[in-house]
Amino acid sequence: MPVFPKSQQNSDFGVCQEGPKWVRTLKAELEAGIQENAPIFTSLGMLLAESQKEPPGSIVYATDSDIKRAEHLITFYAFDESGDSVASQVTVTLVVLDVNDNKPSFLQSPYAFTVNEMTATGTVVFDGITVTDADLGINAEVTLSCQPKQAEDMLSREACDTFSVQMLNLSPGIYKGKIILKKPLSYAVRASYSILIMAQDKGEPSLSSQQVITVLVHEGNIQLQQPTFLNQPIQLVIYENRKETSHSVQVRAGNIADSVTIYIKSDAMNYFTIGDTVNLGEGLFSADLQTRGVLDREAIEGSNYVFILEAIEKTPGETNLRTEVSVSVEVIDVNDNAPKFDQDTYVITVREDQSSEGLLPQVIKVTDADMGDNAYMKISLQGEGAEYFALSPSVVTQRGDIRLKLVQAPDYDDGTHQIKLTIIAHETETAQQNSATASLIINIVDVNDNDPVFQMDEYTAYVREDRPVGYSIIHIEMNSPSHFIPTLSTFARFLVNEDSGEISLAQKLDFEQRNVYRLAFMATDSGGRSSSTSLRIEVLDFNDRGPVFDRDEYKAVADETGTVLQPNITVKAVDQETDEDVTYRIVNGNPNGAFRIGEISGILNLLHPLSYEETDNGIVTLIVEASDNGIPPQVSTVPVIITVMVIHRLYKYEPVTLTVVPMDSSAT
Repeated sequence: MPVFPKSQQNSDFGVCQEGPKWVRTLKAELEAGIQENAPIFTSLGMLLAESQKEPPGSIVYATDSDIKRAEHLITFYAFDESGDSVASQVTVTLVVLDVNDNKPSFLQSPYAFTVNEMTATGTVVFDGITVTDADLGINAEVTLSCQPKQAEDMLSREACDTFSVQMLNLSPGIYKGKIILKKPLSYAVRASYSILIMAQDKGEPSLSSQQVITVLVHEGNIQLQQPTFLNQPIQLVIYENRKETSHSVQVRAGNIADSVTIYIKSDAMNYFTIGDTVNLGEGLFSADLQTRGVLDREAIEGSNYVFILEAIEKTPGETNLRTEVSVSVEVIDVNDNAPKFDQDTYVITVREDQSSEGLLPQVIKVTDADMGDNAYMKISLQGEGAEYFALSPSVVTQRGDIRLKLVQAPDYDDGTHQIKLTIIAHETETAQQNSATASLIINIVDVNDNDPVFQMDEYTAYVREDRPVGYSIIHIEMNSPSHFIPTLSTFARFLVNEDSGEISLAQKLDFEQRNVYRLAFMATDSGGRSSSTSLRIEVLDFNDRGPVFDRDEYKAVADETGTVLQPNITVKAVDQETDEDVTYRIVNGNPNGAFRIGEISGILNLLHPLSYEETDNGIVTLIVEASDNGIPPQVSTVPVIITVMVIHRLYKYEPVTLTVVPMDSSAT
């Protein structure tokens, strides 16, 4: 991996020796900021990297180092399209501008407290108000105030006249509120108040939330204390997946009380339940916490889970005193997750002349949801051809981006066209040795070093004169795994698809007007290599009242030393006017009586081996006649083409361009 000099790191641009040169990195645009909630695909500008090699061109990739911050460090990688896998990278900062889209929020509400009527003015009578705002900057600056419920509501106005609100900023977006007594209280005059508190931010537009605080006034001769949880802080350690974990919590009543109830006030994931509160005597109460089932550490952000308990004490005067406590649960990881790749199959392309320096651009992501040694993975390759590649990195913990490094380029001409490997991630530090696999399909791209070759020097095809427009006559194929695909070309009577090599009818044919056509083709590959062939199309006469064959021609291959036809040939024709049997015979082209056809069955047999010298360049064309045996009899003929094989040859070919060249003007 290339490394920028320190003077160029996190700067406008950097150049890695032999890698692409950064021309525009968007540093200024990204640091100027983009508003949060901006639509997906919002354009931030254009990156530009210029290759220092021929031909020019580069591919740019970006990775984000942290997606949970208002500032993102983004690293861009540039690779040469020429095949040189050396990369250049540059890191810039993207600033996300906050939008005021979160209201202030009261935590652990609703609020209630009791106050003695003898309390002096200026006393802080309640300090349990907590307000948060999830926005940033001025959007998270919050003010607290006491508000009358309605302008004419004298009781709520009196509450604001009796109590005031003070606020303390604990940290950005987190505030502590206090209620202070402004005027003397009298239980006889008023025994309770409802204070409406409003939290309002300074964003544009401003957002606000309201919360009602209930105040109970008790007589001066009664001193009430809130109940207290013992053994604070309450911290539990639980192994994930373990069932029926229990823990006892105790509360001491703040007053002489017969009734204290302990319950779960907040449990976001509903992991716990609590039993009945038991009076242990002398003001001490106890309840047992119990897990509802197994805890899944991977479902918890981090490995620490927090929930809230509350104790309610019933006191004289029907006043309820409340105390809350946070319970912190550390969930110990258990190796219950196997490694996982982000895809089942990865497809990678490598040129056979690819440089063995640098990393290939394809990124293979692997994760293990466990922690520590439970997520320590070794990455390896398995399969024929694995020796051509190395992995970087080969060891990861919890998550990793794996890339292939080419150790040695495979040789396409040696028959290595595709390599199928298995990439394996397996735990090495656990008893379970969990693992995961994914498939790598690596396609090797050939370079131009062979002439294109047609399968035959000359092709012959037969077509009946009554075939409709669009009828497929023949496919001319190249001994090459791929083709250069040009546009379609046409003759007046024939349509040529240069992609597939299919020749089809563009116009109706007439045997009486012309019964032979010749076409010429030239194949040219991308490197300028070429070859040619020709096609002879013979038009067959059609007897409208005679038998009709199910094919225009039959083809088979025979070995020079054998009598087996591949495939077996059974000609079949039907008389469209009667149900009488059609009879068959060979009327032409049968060298030395080598072939025999069943008069009724139409099964063609080779009676003795054919030598290549008995054929026309390895081709025997039999003309088989079908007769309806009528009075007078009507007949139809069909060619049966037998190719006599001598030797087999294997060629390697390059992508080609198929070009149609008319041999004479009469083909139109």
